[in-house]
Amino acid sequence: MPSGRSLWVMLVSLAVVSCTPFKSLSPEELVTARVEGYWSAMKAGDYKSAYAFLAPGYRTQVSEEAFEKRFRGKTTFHKTSLTTVICETEVCDSVVNAAYTVHGAPPFNMDVDAERPWRQRWIQFEDEWWLLPK
Repeated sequence: MPSGRSLWVMLVSLAVVSCTPFKSLSPEELVTARVEGYWSAMKAGDYKSAYAFLAPGYRTQVSEEAFEKRFRGKTTFHKTSLTTVICETEVCDSVVNAAYTVHGAPPFNMDVDAERPWRQRWIQFEDEWWLLPK
């Protein structure tokens, strides 16, 4: 079950999309809402909700448990800011600056704080935008 904050972001994103009957949203606007929903879930540690943003083809290859295992207890995301969304037909690239902590980093098994841009590709499939991890 999504956390309260993640659920709220997803509902607001859905409301924005569904409450604009006279103006269709651009791919950039739609992807921006999806990017923000994904990163909100990641910051909340709600990997089940974040997994739901992943491309269906990716989800056939990587289980929800494997996705969660990649992050839980290993990486904590603190702050994100979307800097870029550039779209072409059925493909959008986004850049999100993320501040995070890697827990138990070798060689001294210590926590390391970092910040870097995360480049992500979003693809359109069956009228929805999906994150396609590398």
